Amino acid sequence: MVEPRLKTNLHKKLTKQKADKLDSIFSRRYQRIVRNNFTIYHGKKRYQLTNDQLATTYKQDKIMAEERIDKTIYFRLRGKYFNYKLFAR
Repeated sequence: MVEPRLKTNLHKKLTKQKADKLDSIFSRRYQRIVRNNFTIYHGKKRYQLTNDQLATTYKQDKIMAEERIDKTIYFRLRGKYFNYKLFAR
């Protein structure tokens, strides 16, 4: 063990903004491609992007799939999350 040079606690408090992003920070991320019919494949399932979106996406866009600790899935592009539903076959 090594004694610290300073006895002062230099840790910073976690801000609310950063605390709200912890789920995203500790998620597993995978790059996925938006297919021609605006579907995304992830984990042997197909997801359909809905018409009401906060960001514009195009066919063949590379988006990020976030798999959170609680096993929920989020799709993100340029900092915006997409609305989706599980695609019924």
